[in-house]
Amino acid sequence: MLHPSWSFYSYVHGHALEVDGHAKYQSVPDLVEVLEGWSDAVIMLTSTQPWSKSFPAVLAHLGNLAPRVLGHTLSRPH
Repeated sequence: MLHPSWSFYSYVHGHALEVDGHAKYQSVPDLVEVLEGWSDAVIMLTSTQPWSKSFPAVLAHLGNLAPRVLGHTLSRPH
């Protein structure tokens, strides 16, 4: 979980996550730190972002995590 779900946060709190100081991909630095000792660890994204925004656009937000990403599990709806 790299950031709260915008739609769920909005539903529960009645406003956008940014109002409370949250941002998309806010936990990337934390995950980078956790994985420092796990050089062989890889990441599979479970998100709609790769198909709604584009996979390269998501990777651009992941910084040092991007090389670890193998792919994503959710595909574009038909």
